[in-house]
Amino acid sequence: MRHHLFVYGSLKDPSIFESITGDVPHPKKNARLPGYAHAEPCFGYPVIRPQKNGIVTGEIIYNVSEEAFKKLDEYEEIGTLYQRTQVSVQTEGKTITAFVYTGI
Repeated sequence: MRHHLFVYGSLKDPSIFESITGDVPHPKKNARLPGYAHAEPCFGYPVIRPQKNGIVTGEIIYNVSEEAFKKLDEYEEIGTLYQRTQVSVQTEGKTITAFVYTGI
């Protein structure tokens, strides 16, 4: 099964995404994530957290494989630095469901 991924930091760089997953990012589009805002960086890495009336701009990567998510989870240190959260993202005049890595 494949899912979409909202990215707002280093994962926006296709070469970083590819070096982690072994996949070239599938088509990407500009997107906005309402209800979140940038927070203090964690060990120098960008972090977002829920914030009423907040909005984070980034990109949506379509059709990310489960295998790629496993590699991304490891890279993002799930449970230590980040958690993977399902969210509603606005792109191209519509709202879609995607995952995002948010700070713990």
